Amino acid sequence: MFNFRLYFWTLLVVLALTALCACAAPTVAPTTAPVAAPTTAPQPTSPPPATSAPPAASPTPAVKQPKSGGTLTIGTNQDAVGFDPHVTNATASVRILENIYSGLLRFNEKLEVQPDAAESYTVDSPTQYTFKLRKGVKFHNGREVKAADVKYSIERILDEKTGSPRRSNFAPVDKIETPDDYTVVLKLKNPYAPFLSILADRTTAIVAKEVVDANGGKLDKVAVGTGPFKFVE
Repeated sequence: MFNFRLYFWTLLVVLALTALCACAAPTVAPTTAPVAAPTTAPQPTSPPPATSAPPAASPTPAVKQPKSGGTLTIGTNQDAVGFDPHVTNATASVRILENIYSGLLRFNEKLEVQPDAAESYTVDSPTQYTFKLRKGVKFHNGREVKAADVKYSIERILDEKTGSPRRSNFAPVDKIETPDDYTVVLKLKNPYAPFLSILADRTTAIVAKEVVDANGGKLDKVAVGTGPFKFVE
């Protein structure tokens, strides 16, 4: 006869044992800690072998000094239209004339105003400027430049007979005084901000009165200035 009670208790015991085995923590295989590779202490380095002294630097080539003489050849895409610095407006002419003539002032490579035929200048007041000329500056005909030449050149621009397109630039000029051969005092009717820049323009050139007179008041075909280059033909 089947004993149900015995069977039930036997099954219960088997299930209980099975549950205990499932809950037990799994065993982990023991691991071995990695062993660091032995290191070798750095050995002192020996000093680098001695080398021969570096070769001596080549001597700096001497800077060539400017010298007088020679010929300047200029290539242009247009012919000059007259050589009168007070009259011509042609760029082709000015490119040539700026090498032949000079004025009281000039522009440097930074477009700053600085003395040229003048050795120095002072702004005495908003309406008065005094210029001291360099001594020994000569026209290409050999005559020394004097204060009277500066006065004559500005008055020539102001003269209506000259027909200078730059006449209006000097309209504020009231008086031009020459206390001595190397001093020019320019007095204005009113303050005029661009005045120094106008004097620095190459078209405000210093010209020789005797050359103008010898050519009937015109400088279209002659050029006798005080610049670095002399016009020959």
